[in-house]
Amino acid sequence: MKPTDCHKFNKCSAAICPLEPSIGTHLQGERVCLAATELAKEDGQAVVAGAFGPEIASQVNQALTQLRSKYGDIDRRVKAASTSGSKIAGGARVQKSLRPRQ
Repeated sequence: MKPTDCHKFNKCSAAICPLEPSIGTHLQGERVCLAATELAKEDGQAVVAGAFGPEIASQVNQALTQLRSKYGDIDRRVKAASTSGSKIAGGARVQKSLRPRQ
């Protein structure tokens, strides 16, 4: 898989894409991939697989170990994300609540 396979590719501002982690570098304070931070949360694998597809979830999960060991800031950001609720699941709940009632 390549970064352009991700539906967030055109709007993503992460310095490193876990779908191609050998390209680029990460500086402290730069954005981290949404899928990567969501994987750290409770039920993260299922949420990311549902939102991005199982192949992307699997590849991001595999790359995340390497990225976390190489970049301390990514590790800290992923750890911090693990303590908060899912942005993806939260967005889905909002979308559902905005639908007209029948």
